[in-house]
Amino acid sequence: MAKISVKYTFIILFLILLSGIFVIILSGKAPKNLFCALDIGTHRIPLEMIDLFGQDTIGQTFKPNFDNLFKISVFISTKGATPDARVVFHLRRADKREDIFRKELTVSELRPQRNNFYLIGPDPVAAEGFHYHIQFSPVTGIKDKKLYFYFELLDKKASGSVRLGIWRSNYYESLREGELMINHAPQKGSFLAFRTYNTWNKDIKDVIRQIKARLLIDKAFFVFYAALLLLIIACLIVNVIAVKRLNR
Repeated sequence: MAKISVKYTFIILFLILLSGIFVIILSGKAPKNLFCALDIGTHRIPLEMIDLFGQDTIGQTFKPNFDNLFKISVFISTKGATPDARVVFHLRRADKREDIFRKELTVSELRPQRNNFYLIGPDPVAAEGFHYHIQFSPVTGIKDKKLYFYFELLDKKASGSVRLGIWRSNYYESLREGELMINHAPQKGSFLAFRTYNTWNKDIKDVIRQIKARLLIDKAFFVFYAALLLLIIACLIVNVIAVKRLNR
């Protein structure tokens, strides 16, 4: 009985996997935000912080390597800051004055968040601060176009500090162009500790093309998923061998 149940469990799991793939292909669409990936950024904790309360605006210019930008995170610390102080996040094209996205926040809202997206791991909260994620509708037509996001302090008399992490060197391999901006002025050789995320919510063919482009541009990404694929294959082989041994 045990031999039969193990064998059929493996078959059922395999059929479920095939059914899921079939449903996705049949629908012609990948489920929304099924494939979400880090484009620019690092999980390392920045070595320095800069205080937003001492400036009017602090931001970053960058060029996305992929389309469908839908989330940006910035390493931030709000210890001792006035909870109801207002901060505005702006996202725009670097050569435009109109915002693509704008969100007003209070300091009390700048806190660690739970992340539920596939391929984006959980963010630990460090003593120095945490990554605050700002999500918006996917922005298209922006691949290789220079974008600019910044935080604007509305309450100039707020006490305490909202500090943003920065790097003093070009740490990001995938950051092809961009600089830290203070009061809309570029700071040569400095960068915010930020991340950008893109999502693929189009046809499966587009997803495959995006994955191919990612593999070509990012060797670490390729090595990770090649290793993951080999691990899956190895697990399948081990399961097949185990089933055969049980059925002897």
